[in-house]
Amino acid sequence: MEKPKDRSHLPSKWRIDVPSHRIELTLTPTVKDQELITQESTRVTYWEGSVKIEGTYQGNPIKGVGYVELTGYAKPFSKGI
Repeated sequence: MEKPKDRSHLPSKWRIDVPSHRIELTLTPTVKDQELITQESTRVTYWEGSVKIEGTYQGNPIKGVGYVELTGYAKPFSKGI
């Protein structure tokens, strides 16, 4: 998804599969715009926020909530000033 604040491209949904444990999950953001631009403090643009979780665990349906943080999509983090 293209973000209007900094024009970076971020995934807007995530799929997690762990075949050895028969886990299949889809994580979907609960709020569209959870991007933070912190040029005046940490100089890092990142996305963080709540997600809903739906999927299956060993064939049984499950639901939940979670939290995701993404960095490095606007530009790689650099220690230099």
